[in-house]
Amino acid sequence: MKRFAARGRGRGFQIMKPLSQITVVVRETEGEAETPKAKKAKEPKEPKERKLAKPAEKGFVKRPTRKMFSSVSIVKQHSGAEGRAHRWPNYSDGMLVIDAIEGEGTLAWDIYNWEAAGLMKVVEPTDEQYAARRAAWYKKHGLEDPDLAKTRKAEEAAAAKAKKAEEAAAKKAAADEAKAAKAAEKAAAKEAAEKAKAAKAAETASA
Repeated sequence: MKRFAARGRGRGFQIMKPLSQITVVVRETEGEAETPKAKKAKEPKEPKERKLAKPAEKGFVKRPTRKMFSSVSIVKQHSGAEGRAHRWPNYSDGMLVIDAIEGEGTLAWDIYNWEAAGLMKVVEPTDEQYAARRAAWYKKHGLEDPDLAKTRKAEEAAAAKAKKAEEAAAKKAAADEAKAAKAAEKAAAKEAAEKAKAAKAAETASA
């Protein structure tokens, strides 16, 4: 048995009692001696509806790549030996890989697996097809194409820079014009003063 006893300055020290006598009293309570009741048999539960595996659930692509806009061409039908035959009806000829990624019950992995097995063929898009499919996908989701947004921002920045340069040039031209007008006015005033001085000198000489 161990316990602590207080000492000076809030410290403690152990009190060792190697020999201790403990008496344990045990008694039987009512009801415990009775035989346990038999449990009722549980009724069988109805089988739950099979849910889709997590990877086959509907997903969303944040930033699509060119490869995702490839189309699927079915070469031959599924024989049931290649695996995942229960998902085969979810795929159709001409389907895009990105549709399989975002669709429910479809996976891009299935497409490439069946392509290796010779059931499907993945056709990469041309530049025109890629641009059209990419624009259609962003329009479908109500998003702005990041590449087009980047180009638009660059054009807006260039237009703002050109406008600023034009305003600066117009301001400089106006300043130069005002300076020239002031210089002309000053020259005219000087010429008029010289004429007045000459006329006064002439009058003084004639007198």
